[in-house]
Amino acid sequence: MALLSAIVLLPVAVASFNASEIPRGNSERSGDTCGAKLSDGVFPPLTLAQCDEPLAPGAVDLRGYWLSKVPILLGAYHAERLEQCENRITLSGSSQRGQYHWVHDFLDVDGSHAGGCNDYNAGKFPACITVAPYGVWTQHQGNPCLEMRDDATEECKGGLCARRCLLPDGTISFFNANLAEIVGGELILEKKDASEITMGHMQGFIVPLVVGVVSLLLVCCCTCVAVCWWRRRKTKDATAVIEVGPADNK
Repeated sequence: MALLSAIVLLPVAVASFNASEIPRGNSERSGDTCGAKLSDGVFPPLTLAQCDEPLAPGAVDLRGYWLSKVPILLGAYHAERLEQCENRITLSGSSQRGQYHWVHDFLDVDGSHAGGCNDYNAGKFPACITVAPYGVWTQHQGNPCLEMRDDATEECKGGLCARRCLLPDGTISFFNANLAEIVGGELILEKKDASEITMGHMQGFIVPLVVGVVSLLLVCCCTCVAVCWWRRRKTKDATAVIEVGPADNK
């Protein structure tokens, strides 16, 4: 019994790795289709869960789950998860109103393409359009920021693809070249617990709207069929009455 207790109480070793030892995370690709379809979760599996290195000097701590204060399109919010280890940062979330997962992994935020992201444009899913921005820690309006730059991508205005700045109140000021025209500039992201971000935030009212419209159409179709059947039955009954009516007087 004592031996059994000792075995039961033995700690289970959990493997840990340095940032450079973990394979690059990427958005899922299957043939010519990119972006994994969402199932039960808003976010894909963690990439840096087993990394135990402290953040590198100069790295901005952006770790956590973030949700935009206001919806951006058709009631859908922007939500993302930021993982960090040493000088590496992995961003993930969903795009196209909560239809697809994306993962953008910057192996080393050192301003080099070698340490940058090598993935696909989440705004174009399910098409597979390659993007390869690099990351750099910087300052913007006195706030520490992560900038993602790519001079070769047309959508990155002036080379700036995205910027996330940590504000004094603990929120993130988020600029994205693809979203800027839609939202009119920058978004403010608030830190949340993972459980606070739901599929409803990602899908907005577009899914309930589609379900509602389809349900309404089905009701209308069933009603039309019932009315047509009733009118046809009434016409048939009236015809039958005429056919069996009293004989004419001679």
